[in-house]
Amino acid sequence: MEEYKVNVGGRIFHFSVDSLTRDSPNLLTEHLLSVSESQDENEIFFDRDPEVFEFIAKHLRGYNIFPLIKENLPVGWNLYNFIQCLTQDACFFKLKGLFTSIRPFYYFIESPTAIDIFSREEKMVFNLQKVDPTKLHIENDDIMHVVQGKHIKAEFFAGNLVWDLISDNNWEFKFINNWDNVMVKRISKEILPQADPNVEYYAGESGGAFFSIDDIEMNGNDVYEHTVERSFPLQQTNRPFSCVRIWLKKLVFSLRIPNDPDKPLIIVPVWGIGLTQIYHKSLKYAKFF
Repeated sequence: MEEYKVNVGGRIFHFSVDSLTRDSPNLLTEHLLSVSESQDENEIFFDRDPEVFEFIAKHLRGYNIFPLIKENLPVGWNLYNFIQCLTQDACFFKLKGLFTSIRPFYYFIESPTAIDIFSREEKMVFNLQKVDPTKLHIENDDIMHVVQGKHIKAEFFAGNLVWDLISDNNWEFKFINNWDNVMVKRISKEILPQADPNVEYYAGESGGAFFSIDDIEMNGNDVYEHTVERSFPLQQTNRPFSCVRIWLKKLVFSLRIPNDPDKPLIIVPVWGIGLTQIYHKSLKYAKFF
């Protein structure tokens, strides 16, 4: 049986053809199975973390690596950072099947509860239009929900949002569906009695969210970098306030209370899918690419 060696950060992993092609096409098959016979290359080196790749190797050999729990991680890793690195390496090695397994599709079910496949932590995932704001409260600056006396993090999903990326650290969200907008205002008013009922845009926060923008999978922190070039044509018209606008078909998010009580709630995205637009605020101009 043909054997292939993958050197990751100085550690050798041995694979059969069946393992390499289990989640293919991928970067490994591109380098190891696409070379000419005269090259006779059965080994390749990648400067990546071998502890993270160990889980990728298990995935390629057909093992179910989920749910990920802290007790099963290499020593010194916390769960959040490991998931982030595993996601980055799933993209680096072009392992679409692994990336799909990581993405929390279960957030979009109608059930009010969901189990986090990464940590087994139960959390409430609400359809925003079915929220009862009076049953929500704040703990540690996040919206929480009480179930049988236990505080559980509440996350929400909604559709049809406008997401303006004014810069790499200045984001704004707007709900297109009027009832979604009403529900966010009710939540805001319940938690911040002085909240301005006329607020239309809600500040956004970057972080470890997963997005599929224009059918390209990316981490939340990378969205602006990957889409900013789309606003260049407007910037060159010498008109101010051009930015990248994304129409989000779906978004899972949590809500955070800002330090300044005069500001609206902050949307902390978790996962979403959407399409890029360019947008010129001064002209109220939007165009799909």
